[in-house]
Amino acid sequence: MITPSVPPPLAVDSKSALAAELAKAGVDTAQLKVGYWEELVWFPGGNYVNRTLTVEAPNGQKMDFDATATLKSPHVTARDVLAMCSA
Repeated sequence: MITPSVPPPLAVDSKSALAAELAKAGVDTAQLKVGYWEELVWFPGGNYVNRTLTVEAPNGQKMDFDATATLKSPHVTARDVLAMCSA
């Protein structure tokens, strides 16, 4: 697992899309910690890179989300973050 020293465009764009969607829902995004990391996954046929956002709520709960899926559908990730924050 690595956290790139210079965030790739996907990290910046997916975080921004999620923040905008959470702001629409009235969430104070300053209360959330959102990190981006990558992990090279090996399997018998080759490998791929998981590109992940980790969101930590003020209550200490954490959830991981696919960064590409978050960029495509930030409302889905935002819904899950809202549920996590209210748990």
